[in-house]
Amino acid sequence: MKTEVPELDPETPARILVCDDDADIRAIIAHSLEALGHQVTQAGDGEQAMSRCQEGSFDLIVMDIMMPGMSGLEVVDWYRANFPSPYVPILMVTALDETEDKVEGLRRGADDYLPKPFQARELQARVAALLRTRTLTERLRVRTEELEQLNQALA
Repeated sequence: MKTEVPELDPETPARILVCDDDADIRAIIAHSLEALGHQVTQAGDGEQAMSRCQEGSFDLIVMDIMMPGMSGLEVVDWYRANFPSPYVPILMVTALDETEDKVEGLRRGADDYLPKPFQARELQARVAALLRTRTLTERLRVRTEELEQLNQALA
């Protein structure tokens, strides 16, 4: 009863949501990720990000913190509460660079933190690392479900 493990094939582009209220930054991030072949959906604020998440699924979310209306941290809280599985990594890309800001973002559910300004190569490397982590997490989830089913069959 082996289940096929979904994984991000290097030939299949990842679906990435980029949310930043600065259109120029959003375009830079989108261009950097599209250059690697990923499919990028953009959102200009937290409410748009929530709407995009309800419309479709993503393999990774890149989120600014300081935005008008709903902050990126509030979106992270909402996302983690409403979409626990499959696990989607969240990369915070923000001008907030104090240790407390980083700790708060990570504590609330972000997986990595990249301060602005940033180099495109570092963004691309962090995204690649988070996508690898997502693939491994999904493999582990599927294998855990298989083991639970086998345990139930043996009981």
